[in-house]
Order: sequence, then C-alpha cells, then structure tokens
Amino acid sequence: MLCLSPSPPHSSTLRWLIVSACLACVLASSAPVKAQDADNSARAEALYITAIKLYNEGRNREAVAKFDEAIALDPRPIFHCNRAAVLLKVNELDRAITDLTLCRDEYATDASERAQIDAQLLAITLVDASILRTSRQLAARIANPPVLVRAPAEPVQAAPTGPSALRLTGYATLATGSALMIGAGVLDLSSAPTRRRFESASKPGTETTRAEYEMLRAQLRTRQVWFYSLGLGGIALNTVGIGALILDGIQRDTQRASLTLMPSRQGVTLHMGLAF
Repeated sequence: MLCLSPSPPHSSTLRWLIVSACLACVLASSAPVKAQDADNSARAEALYITAIKLYNEGRNREAVAKFDEAIALDPRPIFHCNRAAVLLKVNELDRAITDLTLCRDEYATDASERAQIDAQLLAITLVDASILRTSRQLAARIANPPVLVRAPAEPVQAAPTGPSALRLTGYATLATGSALMIGAGVLDLSSAPTRRRFESASKPGTETTRAEYEMLRAQLRTRQVWFYSLGLGGIALNTVGIGALILDGIQRDTQRASLTLMPSRQGVTLHMGLAF
C-alpha cells in the first residue's frame, strides 16, 4: 500500500524567508546603481551651472563644451533648451535645431511655448538653408578655386620690321611721278629752238614756206601734248604716292598708340598706351 507523507512543518515560513532573501539581494544590487545615478545627476547639475556662468561671461565655446559634458551624464530637456541658445551664438545651427526640437517636444509645457519654439525653428531653418549654406559654398569656392589647365602658349612670331607694302607703293609712285615731271621739263627745254623757229616763221616778211610753217606748228603741238601728258601724269602719280605714305604713317601711329576705357569706382578711366 502506497502512503504519501504529509507536507513538512513550517513550509510557508521557509518560503517567506527565501523571498525576503531575494528581495534583499535585489535591493543590495540596485543601491550602487541609484547612488551612481545620483552622483551623475549632481555632477551634471554642477556642469550645467558652470556652463551658464561661462555663457554669461561671453565664453560661448567653453559653455557649449560644459553643456555637452552635462548632457552626456544626464540628458535633461532643460539642458538641451539652454544649450540651443548658446549654439545659436556660435552659429552651429544644425545642433541648435536638434536641441530646440527636443526642447519643444519634451520641455514645453503649453501651446504658447511650443508655438514660440516652432517659430524660432522655422526662422533658423530658413536662414541655414537659404543664406548660410549658400555663403559657405561660396566661401569654399573662393578658398579653393578650380585649377584651370592652360594650353601651352604658341610661339609668337615677330612682326616684320621692314617697310610695308603701302610705303613701298608710295615711294615707287613718287619716283615715277617725279620722273614724268622731269621728262616734261626736259621736253619743254628741248622744244625751245623749235618754238623760236615757229615764232620767227610766224612773223610777216619771212621766207618760210607754208609747208615749213605747218610742220613747225605740228611739232610744237605734238610736243605740247606730250608736255601736258607727262606733267599731269607726274602730278597725279606724286599725289597718289604722297597719299600712300600718309596712310602708312597713320597705320603705324595706330599700331603704336592705343586708348582703352576701363570702368572704375569714380566712373570711367581712360588708359593710353604708346609703343616705340
């Protein structure tokens, strides 16, 4: 026959002793954690007060560093709210936006405070997006200009220093025209005996025949035609030669001198350059 033994005496008392021992262990293990949390909170409070003092003294960068240490120990929302104000002073807008968002969500107590923080966030976001980022990009481009790869310079050939074609033409035309005028003078001198004979033949009472008279007259007329042709041709060629030389001189003066208008703060500045 199978017999079951009854429950041992005082089993409930033993159970309570075991539970009490466990609770004591738990409390004993949590006591150092609570003490450490309290210590971190006290240190964070001291760092927070130091950060406020530094901010009041205008030492904003040092104040931000103390706020960072305080938040690392105890991330209270009020710490983030105050750090945001200092971050705005040092133009760290991205971090300030993050702190203000946390301040609005976890610290603001009424709709009025949240509305003020939202307006501030909107203003900071607009400034950061439309002004500061553009100015930073511009400053970066100015500080680091793109490197321009220049093509190798081609050798510059020296301009010819001899007389120009226009000058040569002017000299040649002047020489030809002078030769024609000299020829006209020589022809006029050589026609003097014929002219005197014609004048003698034209006087009444001379023994010159009609045929001789007409021959002398024809010779003088032919010489006169040549004289005027050579003279007028020489004058025309000399005029052309002189004009060519004048044009050549104008071109050379234009190449040696230059005028440039440059804008300036006072208006326009005239620059004149001369090459000799």
